[in-house]
Amino acid sequence: MSFFLSNILLMSMLILTSSCGDKAIDEIPEGYTRVYFSMPNKAVLNGGVMVYIQNQEIPQILGSAYLSTEYGPAPSNVILKNGPYKFTALGYTLASPQLNQSTQSFYCGFAQNAGTVLLSGGVQAVQIDMAQDNTAGFCSNPIFSTPTYVSGPQIKYVNKVWACSSATPSTPVTTSCSNAGGASASIGSLKVHLLEYSHDGPPNDPFSHFQIIKNKVVSDCITVNSGEGPILYTFPLPVGNGPLSPYPVLVETFSGASCGTAYNEYLFPHGIGGGGGAPNGNIALSYVNGANVELYFQD
Repeated sequence: MSFFLSNILLMSMLILTSSCGDKAIDEIPEGYTRVYFSMPNKAVLNGGVMVYIQNQEIPQILGSAYLSTEYGPAPSNVILKNGPYKFTALGYTLASPQLNQSTQSFYCGFAQNAGTVLLSGGVQAVQIDMAQDNTAGFCSNPIFSTPTYVSGPQIKYVNKVWACSSATPSTPVTTSCSNAGGASASIGSLKVHLLEYSHDGPPNDPFSHFQIIKNKVVSDCITVNSGEGPILYTFPLPVGNGPLSPYPVLVETFSGASCGTAYNEYLFPHGIGGGGGAPNGNIALSYVNGANVELYFQD
């Protein structure tokens, strides 16, 4: 089992992407609900929407589904085990790469005013209301983030990344990696991913057939110079609000400057606010530095 899957076990959840007209589209296993998502302002979200799903009785049942601009029956529905859920979403107005674009508009949203939606079988429509990141009560809602990472109505943006060669610095890295062993000699570039993840096995086999899909919501290739990545423009990442928040962030690092040769992967399993790491035990952290956030990776 991969590092990611050993940290987030998606139990009893089934996300299907049957093509329209497939016989399976009409088949709903007993004890499950087919959920169709709708968003009143979906037309402006050309970069797609990442919908996050979490069962409120069994918080370990969680996952996400990427909805493209094709809002037909197949890409905009999931099948979930019955029960109470919360649905949240992050949306983007520009097409891939959605992250680190200075003209990007970022949206947050949720169903039932961030309340609980009860799934009881059959087919059910769930409306997710989305609003731009400077709209009060949306991105700053506690369902997305702890107060430390919020400034007014917005989530604080990540504006720098640091690839350093030593253990956790005692203070935030703000000008160099000098208090963290110096700059990494191995990491030359990186990409940041918001992950689509799901369990795609049959309902009676909830502990296998896991899958993780990258390159759905992703940054450009970011060159790391002397341990420091460039300013990442409007780069809000989901922070999370606890040990089971459904907002994983993956940072994929490369040994060269053009994201060609893979080096390591760092996972924030429940959002950047909770910290993370790599399979080799190296750590990943986030720091709040005034109005912005900085990410730190130990090489």
